[in-house]
Formats: sequence, C-alpha cells, structure tokens
Amino acid sequence: MKRIYDFSRNPADRNYTIHGLDTLKGSGQKLSMVNPVRDDETQVCVEAGIYLFIVGAG
Repeated sequence: MKRIYDFSRNPADRNYTIHGLDTLKGSGQKLSMVNPVRDDETQVCVEAGIYLFIVGAG
C-alpha cells in the first residue's frame, strides 16, 4: 500500500498510484479493474486477486 492524499486532500492508502501504473506500461503485466457495488461483490473481487476498484461516494 502507498500513502497518498485523495481528491478531498485526506490521507488514503492505494495499491497503485498513477506513477506506479505508468511504470507497468510495456511490462506485460495485466491488471483487472472492476466496479463493485455491494459488499459481497467487493469480497469476491478481493478473493479473485483484483485490487483496482472504481467506487463512488456512498
């Protein structure tokens, strides 16, 4: 996890930063990104090893 500040200027933890994602370009590593809505969907994603989520304020 990397410590960053979110768009609201609050401290947050992220698995990937823009710089980290940019360095992966051309490496051959594939990433999956999902948009889970419910807690059970999030849990399934974590169990599947997916850690890039698109989430909204709820």
